[in-house]
Amino acid sequence: MKISQQQLRKIIMEEMAAHKQSQMLQEGTSGNPLKVTSEYLNALIQEEYASYQRKQQLAESRRRQRASQSKRR
Repeated sequence: MKISQQQLRKIIMEEMAAHKQSQMLQEGTSGNPLKVTSEYLNALIQEEYASYQRKQQLAESRRRQRASQSKRR
């Protein structure tokens, strides 16, 4: 299937418009700053705290495992 020059131009222009549109919808850019609500901020804090707790539990588990292994020797 051959594409005429006019069809190719139309396809390229559509792709450029779609690309430009996708760039406009990005949040957190200098042109479109992210609006942070208290609910969003609380959710982020909860996620980070849960992640921190999981890391602490893993570290404690490793410490206990090493301690039990050293007692066996």
